[in-house]
Amino acid sequence: MLHREVEAHEPGVRPIRSAALQTAPGPSRPTHWLAVAALALAALLPAALAACGPAASPGGEREVENDVAACPEPTDGMRLLVDENRGFCFLYPQAYEVEEPSEDEVVLTIGGLLDVENPKAYLRVEPAGGRTAEQAADETLAEVAEMGMDIGRTNVNVGGREAVLLERYPGQDLGRLVFVVNDDRLYRLTFVPVGPDAGDLGQRTDALYNSVVEVFRFLGGDG
Repeated sequence: MLHREVEAHEPGVRPIRSAALQTAPGPSRPTHWLAVAALALAALLPAALAACGPAASPGGEREVENDVAACPEPTDGMRLLVDENRGFCFLYPQAYEVEEPSEDEVVLTIGGLLDVENPKAYLRVEPAGGRTAEQAADETLAEVAEMGMDIGRTNVNVGGREAVLLERYPGQDLGRLVFVVNDDRLYRLTFVPVGPDAGDLGQRTDALYNSVVEVFRFLGGDG
């Protein structure tokens, strides 16, 4: 599992850092030999440090920790999903379960991946390769251009980043697609089903969309 889920009553979780390894003491050595060895090491230490260059800064680790601390707090009926590997966190309704069908995809579902009685949300993360959200949306629209579908397109904001929303995108069900880029990673969120024929199920999809997108946060990356 690449993510962790936090309930409303669960206290904050912080990374556990391993302690330094300790070894059993070896046989004793004559004291004067230890003194000579210490002097030799002291003489060599400045040159060794210069060769190694400046020490690595822990700033990147602190940045991610600070971002996690800024994730929304779980509330009654909502869970917090934190995925530091893929770089995001958000709230989602407690009735949903988190599935990971692949290393680059997370799915929110009720009743499993094959369920057709409830809404689903898919979040796929892949290298952006320098593409913007606009370009990724253009590529996706080009794939279905010959179908002549009435696909709505809107600019939105997700996690403080400019994003593109495509409404009524064709598939097994009509879907709502959101494209957003952070740290040169493309995040594609898909919510199904939507559209006038979805009825009450479509309204529940709207509620799932709002709960996820309104509090979506990125961990690290672009400022």
